[in-house]
Amino acid sequence: MLQLHDLRISGDTQLILNAGACIGVMAVVVWAYLRKSGSRLPLPPSPPTWRLWGHLPTPSNSASLTIAQWIDKYGPLVTIRSGTQTIVIIGRYKAAVDIMEKQGRMLADRPRLVAGEILARGLTIGSSP
Repeated sequence: MLQLHDLRISGDTQLILNAGACIGVMAVVVWAYLRKSGSRLPLPPSPPTWRLWGHLPTPSNSASLTIAQWIDKYGPLVTIRSGTQTIVIIGRYKAAVDIMEKQGRMLADRPRLVAGEILARGLTIGSSP
């Protein structure tokens, strides 16, 4: 049976394996970065950001002040990035109400009950026989 200590790897082979592993990891990071950087929808304006890290976290006691400054500078909708996560901040009450009135159906987070629709033959529960 082959034992782990029986495997002897020369210095050159180990160097090649390490270089291949590094290149592989870098390729995955670049692929993920390029895949995420192409947004499918236009996003609201954003403050300057680091491409890989996004917006560096601010101390929690000044985070609300920083966001308030961004809202004053970039408008009621601001996009921030934290790593690979994109966050859209709605900074004004009127903007939030307008979005909910115009896009409320798309923003609803309740799943459809397909089985209930099939059993009720398209009728709602209140109007089903």
